[in-house]
Amino acid sequence: MSLEQIREAIAATIETVPAAGLVHRYERYTKNAADFRQMFVTEGGQLLGWTIRRVAAEETERDTLTSSEINRWRIQLVMGLDDEAESELAFDALIEAARDAFRGNEDLGGTVETTTVDGRVGLQLDDSGPISFAGVLCHAARLTLVSRGVIDLEVDGETLDPFETANVRWDLGPSPDSEIEAEDIIEPEQDV
Repeated sequence: MSLEQIREAIAATIETVPAAGLVHRYERYTKNAADFRQMFVTEGGQLLGWTIRRVAAEETERDTLTSSEINRWRIQLVMGLDDEAESELAFDALIEAARDAFRGNEDLGGTVETTTVDGRVGLQLDDSGPISFAGVLCHAARLTLVSRGVIDLEVDGETLDPFETANVRWDLGPSPDSEIEAEDIIEPEQDV
């Protein structure tokens, strides 16, 4: 699957969480703090939003026709802090709901092989705490998701497929009749 499809599947998984807020498919920036803040304000007026960024990619050879690719994604969440309303509890509940959503969607809707890599399952919470975000006191969390998928190798824009049958013909030397003198037919076992 393409990078864009994986990114979209991550966003769609977050969006399944009730009251998730705004989900941006990339990290947002602007020079004006007020404009920046507005990028994360929901229709209901709450500052609550997510960003998704790929921060690392590693490709290793799997076999002659495919490679394995591991992508590391940084997912950030901000939510306006309201101490009287005990907003930290709601913030933690939102993080756990997102972690549950990824745990229940290990292959991101078929866009990757798995989000269980090196023994880590799904969405990981790396850091959480209060910050000043565009002049507003907020809760913030930095999360990591690692995905592993398969890349089909291409030649001249066409994906190479494993062969089902290969015919190899041998001409063992000059022969007066120019006929093939030996033939091997290789038929690997196939899943039926």
